[in-house]
Parts: sequence; structure tokens; C-alpha cells
Amino acid sequence: IRANVADMARDLSEQLPVLMDNEAFFHEVVERQAALRGLSEAIVFDQSPKVWARSKLTFALEFARITEDDLEHAQSGIVIHMDEAKDRVRALVSIRPSMGLYLMVGRLVDPQVLERIAQTEAAVGAYHDLGEQLGDLEIRFLLIFVIVALLLLFVAVWFGLVYANQLVRPVGRLIEATQKVRKGDLTTQVQASSQDDFGVLGEAFNQMTAQLRHHRNDLIHANQRLDQRRQFIEAVLSGVSAGVIGLDKHGKINVANRFASDLLGVNLSEVMGHRLSTVVPEMADLLVKVIPCEDINAENKPVEQFSLQAVQSEVVIKRRGHQPITLLVRITREKSGGDFVMTFNDVTALLRAQRQAAWADVARRVAHEIKNPLTPIQLASERLRRRYLPQ
Repeated sequence: IRANVADMARDLSEQLPVLMDNEAFFHEVVERQAALRGLSEAIVFDQSPKVWARSKLTFALEFARITEDDLEHAQSGIVIHMDEAKDRVRALVSIRPSMGLYLMVGRLVDPQVLERIAQTEAAVGAYHDLGEQLGDLEIRFLLIFVIVALLLLFVAVWFGLVYANQLVRPVGRLIEATQKVRKGDLTTQVQASSQDDFGVLGEAFNQMTAQLRHHRNDLIHANQRLDQRRQFIEAVLSGVSAGVIGLDKHGKINVANRFASDLLGVNLSEVMGHRLSTVVPEMADLLVKVIPCEDINAENKPVEQFSLQAVQSEVVIKRRGHQPITLLVRITREKSGGDFVMTFNDVTALLRAQRQAAWADVARRVAHEIKNPLTPIQLASERLRRRYLPQ
């Protein structure tokens, strides 16, 4: 009935201006709304109290006792009343509080429903009585449940600790072995006694350490061979009278013999890893022809890249306090296409001898050209002297 009276009050409120101008139509709408919702009684009145509309069978509502508190509460909500005989239920609600109009509806209650309600109330009372009686039993069950739960929790914790120890033990062994490997002991092995995931992990760790040990031995042997090769190359270079310098693909010095340091006037062993163009700027123009690097020249200016396999040229080296020397420099790219080998000799004396030989040849040719005109003159003088000397 609460929902029915609320819906009916909303419908009447929407049509209220029209209904108040037509009293007959107002009665008809109230009658229709009551019948639609199965309400046996319906009446619309104000505080005077004046009845504005009602259904046809509404007589008992006119004599219903309505208090001021009921009207006040009806403005903010729905007021429900049950008759003393409990065979009729009524609901009061305000249609529009500003106009002081109220709607009261009533509905007859089936005696069987009332009987069911009484039975339900009796059952609820019996339930509450049993609840009070079973309170102590519930407390006992609760204590038993708490004790059993604590026992189960203790057993679960104990099994958890045992299982955790079984899990942590192989992990601890693996961590200990990892620490040994980190310190360089590659002979460490993990004991894999089970076939579970930890056993597979232990086997994989053992295989990894074995491979690392094998690779380390290979690296040691390779480094030993490289050292032997380097010593052999240094021994060979030390016996070569020419200067020899090894360069990487960026033009940095990685090997040099003693004669190279003597000819260049620089201790190349102290500048290993530096660019040769920085150490010996005079060779920068020659280096750019074979080494594809824009900043290989001493001035760090972009240059044209030739990338030749080999190049040869004469380079003049000037050092303060020393006479300039001329070096015949040859740079060759290795077959692998990575590093370069530079060889150079001091050709200063050779060039000086060539210049002296060239000047001697020039002097001989000039003397010959001077001597050719003097021979006829000498012959003519001797002939004139023989002819005219007796006279």
C-alpha cells in the first residue's frame, strides 16, 4: 500500500491544476486510480477539512481519526495506520504541501493474511527464545572452533616450516656456489640430489660452470699464444732497421719498434693508444688517404676519404734542436681490412747524395758547353802565330 499511495499521489499531483477546476472529473480520476491499484477507499481533502474528491465506496475514511501529527508527518513521508480490528489498513500522504492537499487510501486485509501474520509473529518470538537458549551453546561451539583452528594453524605452520626448509636448502647451496663462482672458483659444483626443478637448476648451474671453466681455459691459452706472438713480433721488429708502426682502424698506435721512436724523435711506448696524427702531425695528410676517419688530420678538419689499400710518400719531420729529416713512408692495409702497418726509412742522406750527383752532372754539362767554343779559337790563334811570327 505504501508504493500504491505514493504512485497515486504523484499522478494526482501532475494533473492537480486541471482536476481542481473540474470536480466531477476529479472524482472520476480518483475512482479510476483507486480501482487501478486495487484500493477499496480513496479520498482527497485539505486541512479545513474539505473533501475535494473520493471514490464511490469511501465512507469510513470520512470518519477516520486524523491527528495534527499525522498531517505533519504526511508532508514529509507516508503515514500508515491499522484499525483496531486489524481488518483494514490506511495510508496518508501529502499530494502538494504548498496547497495543503492530502490523499488517504484504505484497503481491506484478508483474515487469512492476518492469521499468517500472527503465526509469523509467534514463530519469530519462538525463534528469539531459542536464540537466547542457544547463546551458551554457540559460545561453546565458538571456543571449540577456535581451539581446532589454532591446532590446524599450528600444524600448518609446522608443515610450512618443514617444506620451506626443503625449498631453502637447495637455494642456499646454489647461492653459496654462486658466491664462490663470483670469487673466481669455477670448479664449484652443486649437489643435485633430486629430480625436481631445483635438481634441474643445479644441473644447469654445473653445466654453466663447466662451460665457463672451459671458456676461461681457452681464453688463457689464446692470451698465451697472443703474448708469444707479440713477443715474436717485437723480437722481429727490434731487428729491423726501418721504423715499423702498427695502427688500428681509427689510426691509433698499438705497436711500434725502437727504430720508429728514434726516427720520429718520440717515445712511442708512452703514447700507445693515441692517434698517430696527434703524435706526429706531419703524417696526418698521408693517413687520411688510407684511414677513413674525418678527424685523422692534425687540424681536425673534414677531408676527402680515399681508403686506398696502400700509399707511399715522403714526409719531412722537423724537431726543435735537430736537423729536418726526410722519411719514405709506406702505409699498407692488412688483408682483413681492419688494421694498418706503417713502415718508413730515413732517406735524407740518399736524397742529399742524389742532389749532389744531379748538381755534378749539371756542372759537367755546363763545362762541356763552355769548352766547345774555345777549341776553334785556340786553333785559329796557333795558325795565325805560325803564319805571322816570322814577320
